[in-house]
Amino acid sequence: MSDWQESAIKRKDFRATKAPEPQPPKPTRGKKDRKRWCGGHEGREHKLECRIYKGWLGTKGWRERICTTCGKQADWWSGPSGFGRKKKPSWVTL
Repeated sequence: MSDWQESAIKRKDFRATKAPEPQPPKPTRGKKDRKRWCGGHEGREHKLECRIYKGWLGTKGWRERICTTCGKQADWWSGPSGFGRKKKPSWVTL
């Protein structure tokens, strides 16, 4: 067979073959609820502890509530003279 006939056969074969059908997208996993559960694992509650906030220089009286396992900051209090809540919450122990 000559070269031009061979290329014509290949072209016909290419046109005759159908493209494969697109696969449906794989289902994605839902997002973890890290706000409610420690590490996003359902049923594992945060182990919260009151600590002195180690941030800026002018934040001496600040307290924060942190999970000892994952390090998530659950709450904060800026002290009686700060710009946050004025009354001391029950979780502030220091």
